[in-house]
Amino acid sequence: MTEMRRKDRRVTDEALIDSILKECGVVRIGLYDEDRIYVVPVNYGYTYEDGRLSIYFHGGRSGHRLDCIRRNPKAGFVIDTGKWSFLLRKPAISRIITIPLSEAAL
Repeated sequence: MTEMRRKDRRVTDEALIDSILKECGVVRIGLYDEDRIYVVPVNYGYTYEDGRLSIYFHGGRSGHRLDCIRRNPKAGFVIDTGKWSFLLRKPAISRIITIPLSEAAL
């Protein structure tokens, strides 16, 4: 993967990253769909602990998005708040977690 050209624009401050993630309600996720890229906006939640960012996407137990993830877990994520716009580099879907609706925080 190509290194970030403008390293002076890299955001590493955890408090700033947290405030940006709180401000943005939707993330766009780009997935491999065989020979093309499938991009879809998704709602999300996240944790940021010990310098590790974990993003959780809302989704159904079946469907095109999940089929793409199962075939190839490599993904791209874009966060755009209007003031800030970020591409998360080197991400991948590492786990698919299923939470029964009765246990989900609504």
